[in-house]
Amino acid sequence: MAEPVTQPRFRVWTYRDPAIVLGCSQRARQADAAARLPPGMGIMVRPSGGGAVLTGPWMVSASVVLPLAHPWVQGRLPESYRGLGQLHVDVLAELGVSARALPEAEVAAVNERRGPVVGWACYGSLAPWEVVDAAGRKLVGLAQRRQRTGVLLVAGTLVTV
Repeated sequence: MAEPVTQPRFRVWTYRDPAIVLGCSQRARQADAAARLPPGMGIMVRPSGGGAVLTGPWMVSASVVLPLAHPWVQGRLPESYRGLGQLHVDVLAELGVSARALPEAEVAAVNERRGPVVGWACYGSLAPWEVVDAAGRKLVGLAQRRQRTGVLLVAGTLVTV
């Protein structure tokens, strides 16, 4: 996002091989984590925040770049996830998967029911508007990066659990 974002853009991708993807705030952990990985397993740092994710053929990721004036990114930071979370709920419903985006007011109670939070791992806790199944298991993790030029929203969806 070196230049100002003037219109929404998106990208969707999959992963052929397993790898660890760290959030940008976890960059300091990269060398230590890399030393512990099996030979040939990659590790990278994404430009958005959030926790570490084990990616592989079981995951589909998407990124959306939005102008600062886009309705999805107005208001409080957690609300920025609402549109992307709901979009994932709608797509999953079309595929026959029952899911819901978790409202901010429910996050603490659901995390408490799930047991100890593992804050460094994306799928170790829930954040507002992330997508869960009927049992409260996270299906879609969300992260973002805000800059003066626009907002990057990133989603990782587990397609096999």
